[in-house]
Amino acid sequence: MIEELYIGRLLNYLEEDAYPEDVTSKFLEGIRARGIVKSRDEGIIAGLRFIVPFLKYLGFDVTVHKRDGEAIHRGDVILEVVGDAGRLLTVERLTLNFLSRLSGIATATNTMVRLARSVNPTVRIAGTRKTTPGFRVFEKYAIEVGGGDPHRFNLADAVSLRIIT
Repeated sequence: MIEELYIGRLLNYLEEDAYPEDVTSKFLEGIRARGIVKSRDEGIIAGLRFIVPFLKYLGFDVTVHKRDGEAIHRGDVILEVVGDAGRLLTVERLTLNFLSRLSGIATATNTMVRLARSVNPTVRIAGTRKTTPGFRVFEKYAIEVGGGDPHRFNLADAVSLRIIT
């Protein structure tokens, strides 16, 4: 499964946040807890494709209530995560930041696509390579989820020259 290829990248993000240790969460190890991810706003959810396998890899039981590309509303339950309280507290900020960022990109893209297509139904809204270093695959995915065209993923995808005479 392609999503599992990105678990290592998410582990690196988690290590950056928790290195050398999470001094608060270690006191909660061994206690079983449940976390609920709810929407605080309206938009399009994105990032579940990657975060759910990551959470399962970390040993959590995950119940998914929404799918990438679905409209979400304030208060909607997106995920429920059950497992070790210490580990859950350690991973909660990464999970929320990841889903928030990708959902924000998907929502903004979806808004632009809808507005542009109200004028020209055949218009294509394309993303650029101006992405966050190390985060391109995730941001390009969010563009697709929002209804946009991710365009070129990297410099090998197409020749791009502008000739000025």
